[in-house]
Amino acid sequence: MSLRQFEMMLKERYEWCYRFAEKWHNSGVTAIVSPQWPHAAPKSEDAGDQGTMGEYSFIWNVTGYPSGVMPVTNVLADEQTFSDKHNDGWTKLIQSNCANSEGLPVCI
Repeated sequence: MSLRQFEMMLKERYEWCYRFAEKWHNSGVTAIVSPQWPHAAPKSEDAGDQGTMGEYSFIWNVTGYPSGVMPVTNVLADEQTFSDKHNDGWTKLIQSNCANSEGLPVCI
């Protein structure tokens, strides 16, 4: 990528972020509380497959908005399973993270 192409990419990103912020401002949004992951804290053995779940945080990386993670509870003994109708790669990954997860933090 040339320096000029890089500059244009940064300009497009800046303009997109400005429009994003403007929509929030015009809608009266001052904060969003959301999960960081669609399950409890990820296990290190599944870290390589977690990249697809980065969509929960990509928006904050792109826009530069501040974000943080705050534990609100822990996984209980009867919350260590997961199932859905999709039974796809995400389902299997979440099932793996749920197994033996009692006591792990659940965060927003």
